[in-house]
Amino acid sequence: MIILVLIAAFVAWLRGSAAARRLSTLGWVMWVLLFGVGFIAIGGEWFQMWQSAKWNGLQPALQNFLIATVALVVAHLPAKEAAKPATQEDK
Repeated sequence: MIILVLIAAFVAWLRGSAAARRLSTLGWVMWVLLFGVGFIAIGGEWFQMWQSAKWNGLQPALQNFLIATVALVVAHLPAKEAAKPATQEDK
């Protein structure tokens, strides 16, 4: 589900759609919740995943969580406006 939302956001971005930022925000928030709440909080603490040498997935979950958080911040950086060519009225 998450990957479908992020692919749709990428396609919208390629087309220059205004929905691209909203879709990417939705996808990255879903990703952050999956790895932050799902794997780190529930898997790591509730199921004590950190105690197992074999099934300890906290490090990869933290990496995915941080990558998604950075991508979410980057998605909300202000967009640069394209420079408009000078017209006769501007001169």
